[in-house]
Amino acid sequence: MNNCSIYFLCKFCLLICCPFFETVAQLNTNNYEPIRFKGTIPARFLGTVAEKTALDINNLPNVVGLDEAALQNFYSSSNHELQQLFVEGQLYFNDTISSYVQGICKMLLPNNSPEVYISKQTFANASTWRDGTLVVNIGLLSRLENEAQLAFVLAHELQHYLAQHSLLQYHSSLLNNGVISNSSHVQAANTINYSQQHELEADSAGFYRLTKSVYDATTALSLLQLLTHIDTPIESNFPTILRQLTTNILLYLPQNWINTCEKTSFSGKKSNTTTSQSHPDISLRITKMKNYLQDYTPPSNAVKNSEAFNHIQTLCRFELIEQAYLQAQYGYSLYACLMLLQEYPNNNYLREIAVQSMYWLAYYEQAKSLHNVITTDIVEATTSYGQFLCLIKQLHENNTLLDLAGHFIQEQYNLSPSNQIIHISYGQVKELQNAKIAARDIYRKYLETYPQGLYRGFVWRKLEAKR
Repeated sequence: MNNCSIYFLCKFCLLICCPFFETVAQLNTNNYEPIRFKGTIPARFLGTVAEKTALDINNLPNVVGLDEAALQNFYSSSNHELQQLFVEGQLYFNDTISSYVQGICKMLLPNNSPEVYISKQTFANASTWRDGTLVVNIGLLSRLENEAQLAFVLAHELQHYLAQHSLLQYHSSLLNNGVISNSSHVQAANTINYSQQHELEADSAGFYRLTKSVYDATTALSLLQLLTHIDTPIESNFPTILRQLTTNILLYLPQNWINTCEKTSFSGKKSNTTTSQSHPDISLRITKMKNYLQDYTPPSNAVKNSEAFNHIQTLCRFELIEQAYLQAQYGYSLYACLMLLQEYPNNNYLREIAVQSMYWLAYYEQAKSLHNVITTDIVEATTSYGQFLCLIKQLHENNTLLDLAGHFIQEQYNLSPSNQIIHISYGQVKELQNAKIAARDIYRKYLETYPQGLYRGFVWRKLEAKR
């Protein structure tokens, strides 16, 4: 059986055996229900950290011959951190995204494939934990361009797992502590160099694994090129974003403000140094990958992308908005909603989060804490997100953010008069504007329209307080 036959057989088995995978094709464009945990808790999280550590010591290879005490320390700290992530609800399980990514991992390594978990973290990263568990962030899945790029990420991480890079680095750090314990900066430099060698090895072996799979291995290069700017939010057309804010944009955003923000914006914190990070300079990785590709020609039937990946990525973009909102990153959640509304203009979930994000931006501005709910440390000056934050700053400095928030929420209420969350937000923003009579009328209308509404208790308390 050739690789393509295996690929399509695995896809078929996922569709038949995994009901979560089937739901990917049924994404509701008019609404979105954030993923909720359900089903049986994964076995690795049912026991204690001590029990899991004992299993790791007995079952995993000890390629450097560490004694039991060193292995105990090596595995227990990692297991504790991963267990903590799970307890805090940061890892998805029994869901569509996890099943999909796990399926690709098993195609790349059919035997002894490690467990894969999807993290709610919003930054772009994938990592291999000390026991071999792979964790992929939704921040990364939302930014990848195709399924083959995801396959290379997994192939890269699988090499860390197969070569026991974490154990080798731990052993190296123990040697450094014994030999040069009086020179911490030299010790750190040695550990970093060792780690960077492992990253280059993972690139090389990951590329080779991809060439032996169904995937187009040229995407390994495009993935590395994507890494040069992957931490900046997804780009969109700046004027289009502005039109999503209000139909009468110039009433709140004079053209000279827009012109200013199109030329400049926030600048982000960025470092290209290699001596203080575990990964080698990305330009070196790109150069080496180009060399590998000189002797490679993808087969005519090589897989680059799939409809399943496109659906999974869309799910991750919605989940990214959910997590940004829950983490009070209201600048980003508003921006991301406005972007996706271009693709899903009638999506109630996006409208609700956009309205609530706008309300909280106005709320925190009134509380003189706007800086606490806007993320700027990853923003490049030339990105549309940076330009968007520039406008938020202009609105704040000219005391017009609350006016725009009121107008935006009113427009959304007129578009979705039967949406309870938007109705409540409309009353809340009127309160911020000190329009007490208007807010009271809006709350009363809510009770008349939704006598058994989800927020009737909240509204009753509001009306009682206004008497």
